[in-house]
Amino acid sequence: MCQAKDGSQETLVNLIALLCNLALIPMVTGKPVVIWTLFFVFTILHLYTNYRAVSAVTMETFNPTRLHIVLQRYLSSGFEHLTSVKSANRLEPILMRTRRQFSVNLGTSVGVIAKNFSELKTLATLYKDSNYLLAVDLRKGAINIALHEDSDAHNELMAVYQAEVIEYASRHKHITYRRRTDMSLLQKVIAAARNNDVIGLLTLSRQLTLETFPHFVKLAENEGWLTQVALLCADEWRSRWDVREHEWTSLS
Repeated sequence: MCQAKDGSQETLVNLIALLCNLALIPMVTGKPVVIWTLFFVFTILHLYTNYRAVSAVTMETFNPTRLHIVLQRYLSSGFEHLTSVKSANRLEPILMRTRRQFSVNLGTSVGVIAKNFSELKTLATLYKDSNYLLAVDLRKGAINIALHEDSDAHNELMAVYQAEVIEYASRHKHITYRRRTDMSLLQKVIAAARNNDVIGLLTLSRQLTLETFPHFVKLAENEGWLTQVALLCADEWRSRWDVREHEWTSLS
């Protein structure tokens, strides 16, 4: 039904454009100044209307930018306020990229986050019973996330949630929160980021994620966000790891 409606609208627009062309051609023939003037006017008008059309679109799914906006504001509110679908879409930049402390690489190979078995064992222990492994590269300013072959949209959302906690901690290294006692764990994450303590940063942000992520999902669904689908630009790598067998495999 929607496709038929879109097709009818496109046919009508093309018909109107054809009629306008037939009316304008006799008027501009042999007048290059008028032709170029109309060209620039219509081009600018076309770009503006497309910009307005994109701005008017409201998406209920999380992409990296919308999730970044929602989570940074959520963490700033003390895990109490979640940005609505309409507000997040309005805040999402269309032409400019979002400025970040870390780039988030979702769906990398295990070899990117663990250079040897010892590092893999440390991460596998930290992320026991999880379908992702997350590592921070302070030198390159990157958060790399390896996804298990059994991972789903929920796991991707949870992994990026933890990445956003680390992003928030890095942005607020010099801020001390004193409003609520349940903010103490977030303060510890910030302290770990301030001290460049990678293991502490991973451990504490993981703990904070486990404690607060379910509440975030509940609030998000109450606000109309779709959490069963994630458009987080995950790469194609999927892995399986078994430190007991001294083995890890990356699947593309």
